[in-house]
Amino acid sequence: MATTSRSGVPVIVVDDVVTTGATLAACAGALRAGGTAVAGAFVLASTPSPSRHAARPTG
Repeated sequence: MATTSRSGVPVIVVDDVVTTGATLAACAGALRAGGTAVAGAFVLASTPSPSRHAARPTG
């Protein structure tokens, strides 16, 4: 069972840009493994999903 952070409050993971979410997941997993409760994540920007960049047939 997760506990709270040293200050007694669950933490929020902050990242500047999210692409796949792997870094956020790894960070949250490491914090949880260390016994810290993770309340969520805050991201400043995200890259478009690959499907938005897929070539679309014309004509």
